[in-house]
Amino acid sequence: MKVQTALDIGSGPGINIPLIRTYAKKITCLEASDTAVAMAQRKFPDLTIVSGSFPQTVPGGNFDLITMFDVLEHIEEHAEALQTVRSLLKTGGYLMLTVPAFMFLWSAHDDHVHHKRRYTRRQICSLLADAGFRIERATYFNTLLFPAIAGVRLFQRTLKIRTTKTDFDMEPPRWLNSVLTRIFGSERFMLHYGNLPVGVSIFCVAKK
Repeated sequence: MKVQTALDIGSGPGINIPLIRTYAKKITCLEASDTAVAMAQRKFPDLTIVSGSFPQTVPGGNFDLITMFDVLEHIEEHAEALQTVRSLLKTGGYLMLTVPAFMFLWSAHDDHVHHKRRYTRRQICSLLADAGFRIERATYFNTLLFPAIAGVRLFQRTLKIRTTKTDFDMEPPRWLNSVLTRIFGSERFMLHYGNLPVGVSIFCVAKK
């Protein structure tokens, strides 16, 4: 199914635009970083890009689809932000979002990128329901790598190991990065059979 209009909130340099284009014919982007806006405009000159932070900046119009990939955790008043998202959707429109999971996985990376919180599946579903959405699907993902990531986080916390390194600083060997990418990518087949019970992140589809 392909809709007419979509809004990508926190679009960055446009990494997710090819994916969103499989769902929507016309895409509007909202991004706070001038550098990211310039990169997106160079790569996708046909895009409508609005510069500003959500929810302080709200593009005009109503949309069939709104995407928020790793955005909500940056917003202090997240409940109010979801209500604003709902007001921007047409009746029957969809919201697709991802958020990081589990506060016990909090690390230097969360501090570095200015996260306000991490979520459980129950928490994000409750927020969406309170904002007037109907949950179509909510699942954890990055499940297969979850034991290793959780183990490292808990090990650091137990031994009180402090580090200023973030996930962006990690540079695994090319062969290892290829293996990890394949493991992560294999989850798309698992999702055909149902929701995943645990993971590093959460993916939700909700309907107005």
